[in-house]
Amino acid sequence: MSPTPCSVYPSLMPDGGWVCSCALFEANLLLSPVHQDTSGVDLESGALSLKSYLKGQIQLRKQWVKDNFDCFVSCKNTIDSILVCPNGEYKVCLSSASEVYNIV
Repeated sequence: MSPTPCSVYPSLMPDGGWVCSCALFEANLLLSPVHQDTSGVDLESGALSLKSYLKGQIQLRKQWVKDNFDCFVSCKNTIDSILVCPNGEYKVCLSSASEVYNIV
């Protein structure tokens, strides 16, 4: 079965860029029309910049999770208190909206 062809076209967003639409992403199909006049040196430099940017985003996401961990735990506990009945079954065990409000 051959992969679905990709469509690559300029973005309509104000900042420009390109949009790639395909069921199975293939980098070569995106890079060919977008970077057909880009030198190999520039492509390598761009790849390094992209890797650095992505590593930075991972670090930011990790820090965001650390900064908001208490909130995540509180949300989990609230959901558990709504869904876990005293007998250990998972279902909504509260009889009114006011009970939910009191938990939150």
